Amino acid sequence: MDEQLQFQEQVPWTNEPPVSTEWYQWDFETFPSDLPELCEKKAIRMVARIYLPVMVVLFCVLGFLGNGILLLVRARYHRIQFLGDILLLHLAISDLLLLLTLPVGVAGMMGTWYLGKTACQVLQGFHALTFYSGFLFLMSLTLDRYIAIVWVPIARRMRPTASFWGKLCSGVMWLFSAALAVPNVMYAHVEDYKGFQLCRILDFAWASDGY
Repeated sequence: MDEQLQFQEQVPWTNEPPVSTEWYQWDFETFPSDLPELCEKKAIRMVARIYLPVMVVLFCVLGFLGNGILLLVRARYHRIQFLGDILLLHLAISDLLLLLTLPVGVAGMMGTWYLGKTACQVLQGFHALTFYSGFLFLMSLTLDRYIAIVWVPIARRMRPTASFWGKLCSGVMWLFSAALAVPNVMYAHVEDYKGFQLCRILDFAWASDGY
């Protein structure tokens, strides 16, 4: 008590109560269930209903146009024989497959999901597969360009077997991407939210706790 009075004399302008280390037991189960939701995000959803479809259409048009031209040029006018060519071809295929998942995914986000749990798992897994593979192929292309510029003798020795290494690297990338996509398939579920069926991925921590 003397220490508290001494502290108030040293700091006379403060009106805050003294700090207490007592523990207050909060019983969250006794809270009323009819409380309004803290974050409805109605304004954000209204903007998203216009913004997301427009952006998805733009991405799909530009993506199909750019990757389609790349595949056409590579298939018709250019012989695929180098490691970078093979990786670039698989990157374009991965991007095209990723674009196919965007309209279905956005449609499920904007409204209710009618296709069931199996289709939800396929969509989430396919989206993760193409998403991870795109990053891996970009990383491989960067590494290939680095070797070709910095380690020229190694690049020349690999040139006769570039086609083999390109196919091997591409296969490994697809397999690794499929392994990374397995959790998305396992934890994808259809969630009921205020009368809407949503295709979402269950939180890994909650799933491990049995929720």
